[in-house]
Amino acid sequence: MLDDILEFVLDLILDLCFSVSTDRKTPTPLRILAGIVFFAVYAIVAGLLIFCGLGLLQEGEIAGGVIMLVIALLVVVLTIGAVVKKYKNKVKDKE
Repeated sequence: MLDDILEFVLDLILDLCFSVSTDRKTPTPLRILAGIVFFAVYAIVAGLLIFCGLGLLQEGEIAGGVIMLVIALLVVVLTIGAVVKKYKNKVKDKE
């Protein structure tokens, strides 16, 4: 039950940060702060996955380490892809 609440709160915060950071009507300092929070959370998640993956590789758990590193790579690539897509849509709508 607690993990559901935590997931909901983090999802709400990340969606809010993503929406605020890409909205032109929001003041610039607030957009920058929201963008920093958004990227910091995803950087922490990717960093933890990389740390765990490298730890597993050092212990000899090759399959587990590779899977963790692949998941970290997917988190980074999908996050960057979502931001670029949102930015391109905003630029297209502005024209």
